[in-house]
Amino acid sequence: MAERVALYLQDAHDLRDGLEYVQYAEKAGFEAVWQAESRLVRDRGDGLRGSAPRGRKDGRLAVSHVRVLKRFPLASLCEVRLETGRTHQIRIHLAESGHPLVGERVYIRDFHSAGGRTIPSPRLMLHAASLAFDHPAEKRPVSIESRRTPEFLALVDVIVSGGNSSEV
Repeated sequence: MAERVALYLQDAHDLRDGLEYVQYAEKAGFEAVWQAESRLVRDRGDGLRGSAPRGRKDGRLAVSHVRVLKRFPLASLCEVRLETGRTHQIRIHLAESGHPLVGERVYIRDFHSAGGRTIPSPRLMLHAASLAFDHPAEKRPVSIESRRTPEFLALVDVIVSGGNSSEV
Protein backbone atom coordinates (compact mmCIF):
# COMPACT_ATOMS: atom_id res chain seq x y z
CA MET A 1 0.00 0.00 0.00
CA ALA A 2 1.14 3.53 -0.29
CA GLU A 3 0.74 7.13 0.50
CA ARG A 4 -0.43 9.92 -1.71
CA VAL A 5 1.12 13.26 -0.96
CA ALA A 6 -0.15 16.52 -2.38
CA LEU A 7 2.35 19.27 -1.96
CA TYR A 8 2.38 23.02 -2.19
CA LEU A 9 5.72 24.59 -3.04
CA GLN A 10 6.66 28.13 -2.16
CA ASP A 11 10.17 29.39 -2.72
CA ALA A 12 12.22 32.40 -3.73
CA HIS A 13 10.51 32.51 -7.13
CA ASP A 14 7.38 33.93 -5.47
CA LEU A 15 5.12 30.95 -6.03
CA ARG A 16 1.63 32.02 -5.05
CA ASP A 17 -0.46 28.90 -4.42
CA GLY A 18 2.34 26.51 -5.02
CA LEU A 19 3.02 23.18 -6.53
CA GLU A 20 0.86 20.16 -5.79
CA TYR A 21 2.28 16.68 -6.00
CA VAL A 22 0.51 13.40 -5.57
CA GLN A 23 2.82 10.81 -4.16
CA TYR A 24 2.71 7.51 -2.36
CA ALA A 25 5.15 6.69 0.41
CA GLU A 26 6.00 3.58 2.36
CA LYS A 27 4.61 2.79 5.81
CA ALA A 28 1.44 3.88 7.47
CA GLY A 29 1.26 5.07 11.04
CA PHE A 30 3.15 8.31 11.20
CA GLU A 31 1.61 11.32 12.91
CA ALA A 32 -1.41 13.00 11.31
CA VAL A 33 0.38 16.36 11.03
CA TRP A 34 4.12 16.92 11.17
CA GLN A 35 6.87 19.17 9.91
CA ALA A 36 10.29 18.29 8.53
CA GLU A 37 12.92 21.01 8.75
CA SER A 38 16.55 20.47 7.85
CA ARG A 39 19.48 21.93 5.98
CA LEU A 40 19.91 19.99 2.73
CA VAL A 41 23.40 19.36 1.41
CA ARG A 42 24.57 17.98 -1.94
CA ASP A 43 26.58 15.23 -0.24
CA ARG A 44 25.83 14.12 3.31
CA GLY A 45 29.08 12.15 3.36
CA ASP A 46 27.94 9.02 1.53
CA GLY A 47 27.53 10.48 -1.94
CA LEU A 48 23.80 11.25 -1.53
CA ARG A 49 21.93 14.50 -1.09
CA GLY A 50 20.38 14.73 2.33
CA SER A 51 20.14 16.64 5.57
CA ALA A 52 23.23 17.97 7.28
CA PRO A 53 23.63 16.78 10.88
CA ARG A 54 21.75 18.96 13.39
CA GLY A 55 23.74 21.96 14.53
CA ARG A 56 25.66 22.34 11.27
CA LYS A 57 24.95 25.53 9.36
CA ASP A 58 25.96 24.35 5.89
CA GLY A 59 23.34 23.41 3.34
CA ARG A 60 20.13 25.18 2.40
CA LEU A 61 17.12 25.39 4.72
CA ALA A 62 14.27 23.10 3.63
CA VAL A 63 10.86 22.99 5.34
CA SER A 64 8.02 20.57 4.49
CA HIS A 65 4.62 20.40 6.23
CA VAL A 66 2.93 16.99 6.00
CA ARG A 67 -0.71 16.18 6.74
CA VAL A 68 -2.08 12.64 6.50
CA LEU A 69 -5.33 12.57 4.52
CA LYS A 70 -6.03 8.83 4.49
CA ARG A 71 -4.31 5.79 5.96
CA PHE A 72 -3.87 2.46 4.21
CA PRO A 73 -2.40 -0.74 5.73
CA LEU A 74 1.17 -0.04 4.57
CA ALA A 75 1.10 3.69 3.83
CA SER A 76 -0.90 6.90 3.98
CA LEU A 77 -2.31 9.45 1.58
CA CYS A 78 -0.85 12.84 2.56
CA GLU A 79 -0.73 16.48 1.67
CA VAL A 80 2.63 18.23 1.84
CA ARG A 81 3.11 21.99 1.71
CA LEU A 82 6.62 23.18 1.03
CA GLU A 83 7.95 26.45 2.33
CA THR A 84 11.06 25.93 0.23
CA GLY A 85 11.69 24.17 -3.03
CA ARG A 86 14.98 22.33 -2.79
CA THR A 87 16.14 19.55 -5.09
CA HIS A 88 14.56 16.25 -3.99
CA GLN A 89 13.23 17.91 -0.82
CA ILE A 90 10.09 15.76 -0.57
CA ARG A 91 11.94 12.56 -1.35
CA ILE A 92 14.64 13.31 1.22
CA HIS A 93 12.32 14.50 4.00
CA LEU A 94 9.97 11.52 3.66
CA ALA A 95 12.82 9.01 3.40
CA GLU A 96 14.66 10.49 6.39
CA SER A 97 11.44 10.32 8.42
CA GLY A 98 11.23 6.58 7.69
CA HIS A 99 8.52 6.88 5.02
CA PRO A 100 10.18 6.80 1.58
CA LEU A 101 8.09 7.17 -1.54
CA VAL A 102 6.86 4.03 -3.23
CA GLY A 103 9.25 3.42 -6.09
CA GLU A 104 12.12 5.28 -4.39
CA ARG A 105 15.45 3.81 -5.44
CA VAL A 106 17.89 6.48 -4.26
CA TYR A 107 16.96 7.66 -0.75
CA ILE A 108 16.27 4.24 0.78
CA ARG A 109 19.67 3.17 2.14
CA ASP A 110 18.81 4.18 5.73
CA PHE A 111 15.30 2.67 5.42
CA HIS A 112 16.77 -0.67 4.35
CA SER A 113 19.47 -0.51 7.05
CA ALA A 114 16.69 -0.14 9.64
CA GLY A 115 15.01 -3.30 8.30
CA GLY A 116 12.42 -1.59 6.10
CA ARG A 117 11.12 -3.28 2.97
CA THR A 118 10.06 -1.14 0.03
CA ILE A 119 6.92 -1.62 -2.03
CA PRO A 120 7.93 -2.58 -5.59
CA SER A 121 6.89 -0.07 -8.23
CA PRO A 122 8.08 0.53 -11.79
CA ARG A 123 8.13 4.28 -11.13
CA LEU A 124 8.46 6.79 -8.34
CA MET A 125 4.93 7.51 -7.09
CA LEU A 126 5.28 11.27 -7.33
CA HIS A 127 3.27 13.50 -9.65
CA ALA A 128 3.26 17.29 -9.96
CA ALA A 129 -0.48 18.01 -10.18
CA SER A 130 -0.54 21.81 -10.13
CA LEU A 131 1.69 24.84 -10.06
CA ALA A 132 0.60 28.41 -9.33
CA PHE A 133 2.78 31.51 -9.28
CA ASP A 134 2.88 35.18 -10.21
CA HIS A 135 4.31 35.65 -13.71
CA PRO A 136 7.70 37.36 -13.23
CA ALA A 137 7.31 39.84 -16.10
CA GLU A 138 3.55 40.34 -16.35
CA LYS A 139 2.87 40.12 -12.59
CA ARG A 140 -0.35 38.16 -13.25
CA PRO A 141 -1.32 34.87 -11.59
CA VAL A 142 -0.47 31.75 -13.57
CA SER A 143 -1.95 28.38 -12.69
CA ILE A 144 -1.08 25.10 -14.39
CA GLU A 145 -2.69 21.75 -13.67
CA SER A 146 -1.71 18.28 -14.77
CA ARG A 147 -3.92 15.23 -14.35
CA ARG A 148 -2.47 12.00 -13.13
CA THR A 149 -1.72 9.65 -15.98
CA PRO A 150 -3.69 6.39 -16.43
CA GLU A 151 -0.42 4.55 -15.64
CA PHE A 152 -0.09 6.40 -12.33
CA LEU A 153 -3.75 5.79 -11.40
CA ALA A 154 -3.45 2.09 -12.24
CA LEU A 155 -0.47 1.82 -9.92
CA VAL A 156 -2.40 3.65 -7.18
CA ASP A 157 -5.27 1.16 -7.50
CA VAL A 158 -2.92 -1.81 -7.24
CA ILE A 159 -1.02 -0.34 -4.28
CA VAL A 160 -4.15 0.67 -2.36
CA SER A 161 -5.75 -2.75 -2.93
CA GLY A 162 -2.67 -4.42 -1.46
CA GLY A 163 -1.25 -5.80 -4.70
CA ASN A 164 2.25 -5.62 -6.04
CA SER A 165 2.61 -2.51 -8.21
CA SER A 166 5.41 -4.14 -10.21
CA GLU A 167 2.69 -6.31 -11.75
CA VAL A 168 1.22 -3.30 -13.60
